[in-house]
Amino acid sequence: MTSPFANFDTATTAEGRKLWELATKPLKTEFDGTKAGYPLFKSQLRNRISKCLWQDIVTFNIDSKDHSLVDNADLIPIALVHQAREQRQAIILGGVIAPVAPDPANAVAGHPGVTQAQLDAATLAHFRSTMLHSVLVDSVTGDLEQHVAELQNQNRTHDDGPTLLKLIQDKSRGKAVRQQMSNVRNELKNLSLKEHKWDVSSFNARLKALISTLRNNEEPFLHTDVADAVIKNCKSVKHEEFRTVIITELNAADKANEDPDWEELLELGEAKFQAMTQAGEWGKRTSQEEQLFVLQAQIKELKALAAQTRGSKGTTATATSTKLPSSSSSPSSTGGSASKSRSRDPKKKPKHPDWKFIAPTDGRTTMTKTVTINGVEKQVVYHWCLGHNNPNGGKGMWVAHKPSECKSMEKLKQQSSSTGAAAPKLQAHTVILDEDQE
Repeated sequence: MTSPFANFDTATTAEGRKLWELATKPLKTEFDGTKAGYPLFKSQLRNRISKCLWQDIVTFNIDSKDHSLVDNADLIPIALVHQAREQRQAIILGGVIAPVAPDPANAVAGHPGVTQAQLDAATLAHFRSTMLHSVLVDSVTGDLEQHVAELQNQNRTHDDGPTLLKLIQDKSRGKAVRQQMSNVRNELKNLSLKEHKWDVSSFNARLKALISTLRNNEEPFLHTDVADAVIKNCKSVKHEEFRTVIITELNAADKANEDPDWEELLELGEAKFQAMTQAGEWGKRTSQEEQLFVLQAQIKELKALAAQTRGSKGTTATATSTKLPSSSSSPSSTGGSASKSRSRDPKKKPKHPDWKFIAPTDGRTTMTKTVTINGVEKQVVYHWCLGHNNPNGGKGMWVAHKPSECKSMEKLKQQSSSTGAAAPKLQAHTVILDEDQE
């Protein structure tokens, strides 16, 4: 048996008014917008939609799959709901927008490109969406009722049932949605190319996904804020060739007295990234990085040489100890002191890294070294100070204090003064190193 609501599209007749009253009757239990009350509201609404044959106006196709706005609200962006409403209105008012296919042979007068079947379907869908809107307005209570009234005053519902239903669903999610939007904004603000391992494609995809989430939830955002984030990250790229593309576009916008278009910047950055990647240029060391790489390699060689030197001195000290047991047992002997300083437990972590005891060979007494302290990179100026014992023999150690502030060095100067010997003077140079603290 055919449902009386199958072709019901007017309330001007007695039968029509009766059907209108049945279809728009408020739900038995009003919805207060709380999470606890939503299951019952959804169940009642699903029954009404089924009874009145409104399934078509609350069903949306996403990725070739149909989803009901009642059961899958989170999957359906409000922009898609707006698009469906505008589609119906365009057909009814005589305009045509995609995806309606023009059919000049069967076009309805005053509706170019629209067939009578298309016009009838759009009119019926519009009538049904109006009835659903009426049901929803009369089926809410408390703060949600006030919220719906404000939406109507602002003309945000457009007397369209699916639009109002989506807004009610978003409101009922309340705190969870607000927290989600807050998380999206924070991630957008802190989005970093470095965290994406300098993969511009990955960075762009994530930024677009965040913007899409804000748009789908009708969350406002400033395009200038997004542009600033894009510009900051693009300028952080080490490749001058890439930065030049972005800066050229920024200069052009500035010259035209326009705000930078962040979407255009993403496209330019993406194209340049792909071109440099295909050419094998992306990720290559810059000239400055190459110099640092060479310096680090030299430091490693010096460490290996120092380790070999300590090993050979240890062997000599052992041989001397075997031939001259009385001398090696004396704590005041040079061999005994050096042997003691090198007889550390190999399982015990040394108090200072080996590089602190590598004496400068080019006359420098100062170096700036990038070290990692508590997980944070810092640049520290080190001085070669002769006031400290060196386990490799003699004196000298790289320290953070100046030799002039060293108490041990002061005593050494006093001893030199008393004996008439001049304190050693070394030429100072600065070397920049980039290596984590060992």
